[in-house]
Amino acid sequence: GASPSSSPNAAAAAALGPEMQLQVTRLLDVRRRPGATYTVRVFDDSGECNSLTGISGVGKADTETITLSAGRGQLRVRTRAPAVQVRVEYSSGEHIGTCQICRLDPRSATLSSYMLENQNG
Repeated sequence: GASPSSSPNAAAAAALGPEMQLQVTRLLDVRRRPGATYTVRVFDDSGECNSLTGISGVGKADTETITLSAGRGQLRVRTRAPAVQVRVEYSSGEHIGTCQICRLDPRSATLSSYMLENQNG
């Protein structure tokens, strides 16, 4: 059998650069909390890499969609990890949802939608 260090994925992971760009364009159908703002945090296996804080919504319904401008939603993430976890939460720290982005997945090189999962499914 092949050892982990000789697998194609191990070689690709070793070739990953020390930084990635993450562009958050929208937070869709987020349950609105009056007066709350939103935070997007990015983690690798070593801990938090970067975050966007103070994201404001403008909806008056129970849920809202927040659109971020290109400059506002851009995060530089310094990591060589093959996967990062993106967590969205209210400014209070209450968890909204999480997704994982695998840098080796071809979709990660293009603008792609990722659904957040939460504790409730």
